[in-house]
Amino acid sequence: MLRSALDRGDDWGTLPSVAWGGVHLVHQGQADALLDAYLDWSAPMDRSPMVVKTLSAFVFAVSRPYERTSVETEASGVAGVPLLLSSLPEHGEQVAELWARALARRPVQDSALPALREWIDTYAPRCPDSLDRIAALLADVARRPGKHRERLLWWLDKWSADRDHPSANAAWLRRRI
Repeated sequence: MLRSALDRGDDWGTLPSVAWGGVHLVHQGQADALLDAYLDWSAPMDRSPMVVKTLSAFVFAVSRPYERTSVETEASGVAGVPLLLSSLPEHGEQVAELWARALARRPVQDSALPALREWIDTYAPRCPDSLDRIAALLADVARRPGKHRERLLWWLDKWSADRDHPSANAAWLRRRI
């Protein structure tokens, strides 16, 4: 159902509903199936609307902080931290590949980079051991063929030297990678 809602060519009107649907599936313990679907739908790794929408839905899912509710029984995470971060290394291979794809593709890159910085500077301090988990995830992304390593190092340098908001976590991650 999510695939057919996304696969409507240049119709972007279904993206918000699909993105929220993905977040709810992650929170209901269905992250594995959802991430596999995102990997399948973005496999062409081109600039087609389906790939861009799929990676945008992924970035949305990794950007939404987890809030416990009485109806959700499957997920257990750190409140106020995206579940796909607090549950690492579970789904680590899928999440690393999707991060690599999102960070490498414009226009998705424009939302993926701020989302990654938010993981590094906002959410990592709230979640025990998450900076180590992010380091392992980014090392996995950096090992992939292509310019992933150079891209990550460049952005981590930029964030660590940011005049207004320098990131000590980004500097630490850069040294780890």
